[in-house]
Amino acid sequence: MSQAGSAYKPSDDSARPFSRLSFTLIEITIVIVIIGLICGLVLPRLGRLPRRLVIESALSAVRCAFRDAGVRARATGQSVKLVLDVEGHQFRVENAANSVSHGLPGVGDAPPDTSPTDSDTPPPPSILNKLSTYELSKDVAWHTDELVLGPDEALSYSFFPDGAATGPAIEFTIRKTRFRLDVDRLTGHCMIDELSDY
Repeated sequence: MSQAGSAYKPSDDSARPFSRLSFTLIEITIVIVIIGLICGLVLPRLGRLPRRLVIESALSAVRCAFRDAGVRARATGQSVKLVLDVEGHQFRVENAANSVSHGLPGVGDAPPDTSPTDSDTPPPPSILNKLSTYELSKDVAWHTDELVLGPDEALSYSFFPDGAATGPAIEFTIRKTRFRLDVDRLTGHCMIDELSDY
C-alpha cells in the first residue's frame, strides 16, 4: 500500500469537535434580547415596590391611631380626642372635655356627670392609656389650607363611647399619591380613599 496516494481525511466529527456543544451567534443574540425584555418588564416594577411599601406603612399608622382612639373611647366610657400635629408628624390622643357632643341628638348621649371631679387626679393606669402619641411618616404632607380653624384650634377628631365619631375630611399626600381621610360618623372607622396621582 502506498501512502503517497492516499491522503488522510479526517472525519467531519473530528474537524469540528465543539460544533454540537457551541452556540451560534444568532442563538446568543436571541437569548440576550429575551433577557433584555425580561429586565425591561421587571425592573420598573421593582422600583415601585419601595414606594408602595412607604405608602402602605404610612396609611397603616393613620388607621392604627384612629382604631385605637375609638377603642379607647368605647373601653373607658369617656370621649377621646385625636389631635393631628402637622409639624410634629404625629397624632396625639387626649381625653375630650365633657362638653363635647357628637351632634346626633339622642344618640349615645350620656347623662351629664354631676359627681365632683378633681382635674389634677390622673386617670387610673390602664393598657389603653399607655400610647398617647402615634408617630407618622415624614413622607405624609397634610393639606390643611382648605380647613377653617381658629388661631388656637388644632385639627382633631372626637370619638365617643357609643362608637360614633366626628371630625373633618382632610386630604394628604404620600410620595405624590393623594388621599382623602374621613371618619365614619356612625362607627368611627377611618376611611382613606386614594384620589389620584398628580
